[in-house]
Amino acid sequence: MKCRIINIIIIILVAAITFFIGQEKGKTDLLKHFNQPAGYMENLIQLDKSLLKNILTRPCKMTSGTYVLETNFPGKIPEVYTLELAFSNGQLIKKYQVIDKNFVTNGFMQEGKIVYGNFNDMNEKPGRIYIGLMDGDIIWSKVCIPGSYGWHVSSLEAGVFRMYKKV
Repeated sequence: MKCRIINIIIIILVAAITFFIGQEKGKTDLLKHFNQPAGYMENLIQLDKSLLKNILTRPCKMTSGTYVLETNFPGKIPEVYTLELAFSNGQLIKKYQVIDKNFVTNGFMQEGKIVYGNFNDMNEKPGRIYIGLMDGDIIWSKVCIPGSYGWHVSSLEAGVFRMYKKV
């Protein structure tokens, strides 16, 4: 009987110790996430820009008008947005006009043949970062959603997008 009681006490102690060790590990992992360098996503954007600028593309044939933005994430239903863009001599001049109630954007910027921009979610979820190439009459490349530990916990997601003139 004494042996059985000692075994139960040992099991309870081991369970308590592993619980507290796991809790501390979780706290340190969460702190690591919050203590990432402030420019973490900016560094990823710079890396993408440096990679994309070396890709050969067709000359820009984009003209002002309504464009369709298709966003695809693995395992999810494709999302489609409509926006107004204005071009002059192959240069983006009117940055944006998003026609969607869930996102607000600071617009698309252009550096040479690279176009990038942010969409911020109105429902306090992490925003989206688009970075792509102008290739003839389309813009294509990747979109990512940075991970978040705020109200809506999520991890980094990456997908692809393409933008083309609405017919």
